[in-house]
Amino acid sequence: MDHLGHRCAPTDPPRVAAVGAGLAGLACARGGGVRASSRGMTHATTDDRTRRLARIADRSTCRLTHSGRKSGRPYQVTIWFVVDGDDLVVATARATRQWVRNVQARPEVTIDVGGERFSGTVERIREPAGERRVMDLVAAKYWYLRPFVALARLAGFDPTPDASFRVRLAGAH
Repeated sequence: MDHLGHRCAPTDPPRVAAVGAGLAGLACARGGGVRASSRGMTHATTDDRTRRLARIADRSTCRLTHSGRKSGRPYQVTIWFVVDGDDLVVATARATRQWVRNVQARPEVTIDVGGERFSGTVERIREPAGERRVMDLVAAKYWYLRPFVALARLAGFDPTPDASFRVRLAGAH
């Protein structure tokens, strides 16, 4: 189920066109474009990735493709996300969701947002400072959460997501 309670259906694996820009499309699915160099093809520079991340940073949701922990079948879920440096961060208020259980077992994911495709590996954020940073980033992006976070902190409660994950993009580190 996604963050709105809709059941996530299995999907076919993401497809990449094999004609024309197919090679660039394949590279984009792996975290960047392709450019020519004196030694052949190389991955896009960090500047290219930074520009791509900047283009999608203000989008509200992304499409996360993950694999079933038992079946290995691809599933998709639409969720909120934030850009944090060279990484994407996804979080949930309910860690029992299927996508959370799946990415913990099979951390390779693909994220589609705003016409861009990123692939990477998910890492759970567990340290309190990291969880607080995620809540700050989420509250900054999704302005309607700010009053709730501020009131909770005034009352002495430090709200954090039930589960949050850093997506280390392929070729970024």
